[in-house]
Amino acid sequence: MLRNLKLKLGIKSNDEDGLLNIYLDDARDYIKSYCNLTETTDRLDRVAVDMAVIYYNKNGVEGQISHSEGGISRGYTDGLPKEIVSVLKSERKLI
Repeated sequence: MLRNLKLKLGIKSNDEDGLLNIYLDDARDYIKSYCNLTETTDRLDRVAVDMAVIYYNKNGVEGQISHSEGGISRGYTDGLPKEIVSVLKSERKLI
């Protein structure tokens, strides 16, 4: 999973591996809790990578909805994209 995350982010060095592994662990923990699972499937591991990309990109701007600086504006979504939520809902085990 770490290799796929680094490919998606365009990271070639190992300097950020610790942080990236934390994001992957956080994503897998969220998925297991939300879906009521003890382990993730290959499909959910791919979702974890996508979630880790989101976590990485939001690093340092937690809680912001938008940001403007030097004529450049950025907007941030609240929560997870609907594509990820859709997969999580389809894999969720109700207890």
